[in-house]
Amino acid sequence: MTVWSPSIAIVEQDGHIKVCAELPGLSEDDVRVEFSRDGLTLSGERPQVRGDRREGMDWSERFCRSFMRTIPIPDEAQVEKAKATFENEILTVVVPVPRGQQS
Repeated sequence: MTVWSPSIAIVEQDGHIKVCAELPGLSEDDVRVEFSRDGLTLSGERPQVRGDRREGMDWSERFCRSFMRTIPIPDEAQVEKAKATFENEILTVVVPVPRGQQS
């Protein structure tokens, strides 16, 4: 099993944190999104099949590529209102974060 790290973009704007992950070759069923004290964890794996024909025989090698990324999220984030979408091999997670009150 090999480990890879997908490209991640994180933007905070308009009271939300938006996390986008490029996940080529994965489907929605291959990806897990979880919140914990450590933050937002994105994880998953994809089987990679490589085969060819040598000396009249079919050869096949299977590799599994897994990933796990944890992104810190502010304590005040409203994780229960988070929304995740998966489109065109891009996972997008949007988490509302209330603006801090000024004292």
